[in-house]
Amino acid sequence: MFAFTPPEGTAVTEHEVPVPTLAELEQMQAEHAAGEGEAGDRMPQPEVIGEGWSAVVVLPMGAAGLGAAGDDTAGGLDPEASALLGSLTESVEGGRVLHTSLATVLLTDDGRVLAGAVTADRLLDAAASGR
Repeated sequence: MFAFTPPEGTAVTEHEVPVPTLAELEQMQAEHAAGEGEAGDRMPQPEVIGEGWSAVVVLPMGAAGLGAAGDDTAGGLDPEASALLGSLTESVEGGRVLHTSLATVLLTDDGRVLAGAVTADRLLDAAASGR
């Protein structure tokens, strides 16, 4: 697929990546739909609060791979990543907010992630009230 010639003297290690068969994928999908399998194997499901342009998506605690935003290293991130997160977000009561021209994201102190094409106030309200 790709043609790559490593520089002379470079050690190259190849790894085989297992690719599930269609039958295996269908079985995984059926197990997931039935709620079977190990709890750690299932992705936490997001919740949608509201409708249309005011909708907010809530990812449960830990679903984004981060811990709580309120600890000393911004969710258990290493210091460099924590500093980057701090420079890109604004501290608000209850977490940190990232503003873009398209969407706003709230990383709550309890580890949830809320996002939507809404204001930070809307995300804070949704985080506090669940609606």
